[in-house]
Amino acid sequence: MRLLRPLADQGVAKGQSNLGDMYFWGQGVPQNYATALGWYRKAADQGDAKAQFQLGLMHQLGQGVPQDYPAAMGWFQKVADQGFADAQSQLGVMFANGRGVPQDYVNAHTLSPPTCCPSCARYRRPV
Repeated sequence: MRLLRPLADQGVAKGQSNLGDMYFWGQGVPQNYATALGWYRKAADQGDAKAQFQLGLMHQLGQGVPQDYPAAMGWFQKVADQGFADAQSQLGVMFANGRGVPQDYVNAHTLSPPTCCPSCARYRRPV
């Protein structure tokens, strides 16, 4: 924390994102979703994909913010467009469950295909 905080305060996106993780998970500091959210937003504003993904999760689950599926979709789409596979998977889950979008199994499968075998990768939609 003593090394990470100065980096985050200086505006280093990775430091901000990692500090967000510490507050999100309560690692070395008391767990605090609101503080995590603030650090993730600072990092996300600089294009940090991991922070953007975490903001999507926080909106999807209502952690530190009111649950907001459209906001979660927006963050996940932004990160998926950067090739972040976990975000593609979360978009697939949201389409499968109709969270923030009409339920759409075709898009769900395209975004988050089964991982049962290597050939399943051919179904992954390019971003």
